[in-house]
Formats: sequence, C-alpha cells, structure tokens
Amino acid sequence: MMENDDRLIKQFFTENKHEIADNGFSKRVMQTLPERRNHSVEVLNAITIAACIILFTLADGWQILWGNLQGFFIAIIKTGAVEVEPMALIGTGVVLVCLLYNKIMSMEY
Repeated sequence: MMENDDRLIKQFFTENKHEIADNGFSKRVMQTLPERRNHSVEVLNAITIAACIILFTLADGWQILWGNLQGFFIAIIKTGAVEVEPMALIGTGVVLVCLLYNKIMSMEY
C-alpha cells in the first residue's frame, strides 16, 4: 500500500511540475548579499607560510637548493640524462597537494 502511495505521489509531482522563470532574480540577490570571509583560512595560511619560512631557514634551504641545482645542471652537462630521486618526487607531490588544498579552501561559494 505504501509503495503504491509513494508511486502515485511521485507521478503526481512529475506530471504537475511547473518551472518559474527566474529572470536573473537569483543573480541579483547573490550580488546584493555581503561577502562572506573565512578568517580561519587566512590565519591558517599565515601560520603555514611562517612555519615554511622558519623551517626553510633552519634547514639552510638556500644552500640545499643551490647544491641541488648545481648537481642537476652538472648531471645534464656530463651525461645528458637526469635521474629523479624518489624523495624529490614526494616533496614535489606534497607541495602540489598543499597548493591544491589552499586553492580549494580559498574558493568562494
């Protein structure tokens, strides 16, 4: 009995569905609403950037980066081929995931 009632109700609403013209009303309403700001994302971004700068400085990042670049170009010049280290790929992946996360969190809805 319940299944029959559900089917009849669904059929009724399907047959009597009427679309109401929007005429840009929704867009105008959305434009008049105040902008929502998620301050927790901004604070998290600031903390993350500060932590990255501190860790980069403590780990002597410029020296490591310069050494890796020198090794990279020397390997290209000597052998013509480049070997990719797994840790470099993991590091690159982590950075890309963080950038993607940051982009998603900063999107406005």
